[in-house]
Amino acid sequence: MNIIKNTKELPLIYIIAGEPSGDLLGANLMCSLIKLTDGKIRFAGVGGSRMKAAGLKSLFPMEDISLMGFIEILPHLPLIFKRLTQVKKDINKNKPRCVITIDSPEFNFRVGKSIKDPNIYIIHYVAPTVWAYRPKRAEKISKFLDLLLVLFPFEPTYFEKVGLETTFVGHPLAKKNIKNIDPRVLLRDIDFKEDNIYITILPGSRKTEIKRHISLFEKALRPLAVKNKKIVFLLPIADNLRKEYIQKQIQNWSIPVHILSGEEQKYTAFKISRAALAVSGTVTLELAIAGLPMIVVYRANPITAAIAKRIIKLKNISLGNILLGKSVATELLQENATPKNITDSLWSLIIDSPSRDLQINEWKKIPDLLTTENKDSPSNQAASAILKKINLI
Repeated sequence: MNIIKNTKELPLIYIIAGEPSGDLLGANLMCSLIKLTDGKIRFAGVGGSRMKAAGLKSLFPMEDISLMGFIEILPHLPLIFKRLTQVKKDINKNKPRCVITIDSPEFNFRVGKSIKDPNIYIIHYVAPTVWAYRPKRAEKISKFLDLLLVLFPFEPTYFEKVGLETTFVGHPLAKKNIKNIDPRVLLRDIDFKEDNIYITILPGSRKTEIKRHISLFEKALRPLAVKNKKIVFLLPIADNLRKEYIQKQIQNWSIPVHILSGEEQKYTAFKISRAALAVSGTVTLELAIAGLPMIVVYRANPITAAIAKRIIKLKNISLGNILLGKSVATELLQENATPKNITDSLWSLIIDSPSRDLQINEWKKIPDLLTTENKDSPSNQAASAILKKINLI
């Protein structure tokens, strides 16, 4: 048996995440890689709190590259290009066995295209949405990627037809079961009353999203609180945001809101809520898996929205609707995202109505659509595919 005396002899995996959702995927992937190699592996790269907890020393704060939008990103370009240069130099210096980039394609694909060393495998986790827009991107990324790991079952065909090795590993949220959550701790903290009507509100995971939607949310929710005094709002905050920041954003609200922190409190909110109001994003898939009826809204910068309208070919933007191929959750976008439209649509989910029943029944189909045949965890399947590709198993 070979005894490794110096950890620098261990294979180096370079891993980059740029969003909270990518940080979670990265942390789970790191744990699976450690398990499948009996710990004979080391990491470098960029990640958030979860990846740091899994053993990554991040090259710089992940938040520096956690940006999106055609116009919103412009003021931050100097910092982004600085971080891009840092990553490139770090990869060239460390010569990892492979580079794994997770989501954040605008940043990560620039990293991937810059790597010219044939001994470094380039692997991307979470497919770019070529099924929504820029379909030619599939062929472009096939020129520099060695392996693509995807979360949705309909994605491989888009990339395999251009010769890119693609593996559907399943979606990590598919195994989330909120039925087993004990809500008693949260219920004590929010002075729970059986006859209250709880509504979960999710104004976004980025400060730019929150600033754009928070006033809209308040205007839409206030009439509901006036209409029924038993309505109470629960606001789970993303891990990358500080509670003080959210408190400042809602300090002038005249309606009852409880700010919640952490995954357990978030899923408890889903369990006890009657409905949810959410900004479009991964959280809408979490709500669908939890079986919670929702209204999905999104307002982008007008220029960003105009560009997106020209290039995005999808009828729906929320992941539950996309997976089912039809409009199940109501989506209110741009000029349609008015306080009155949100108020009326959300009220229809609070009362017993056909729209409420439709969502409850349709969301039951989602978990099976996101699960592979072998039923293993997505992170284990992703780790196994990576290790096989780079010849470590």
